[in-house]
Amino acid sequence: MIRSELAQRDVRRLPRTLGDAIEAFARDDLAKETLGEAFHATFTDYKRREWNDYGLTVTDWERRRYLHQW
Repeated sequence: MIRSELAQRDVRRLPRTLGDAIEAFARDDLAKETLGEAFHATFTDYKRREWNDYGLTVTDWERRRYLHQW
């Protein structure tokens, strides 16, 4: 299917990263209602910090990929 067909059928893509998923969860009214606003806010904040910490981590793949080329 092409994008216009997907849009017409209201088919949406899944988040591509954990960060995108966290932001989708943060906007999700059903999650807020189901889990309670306090838990939802706490969990969202926790996952945002976790995602930020992950972004600061240099992985073995990055070391092999970028440090051995010099």
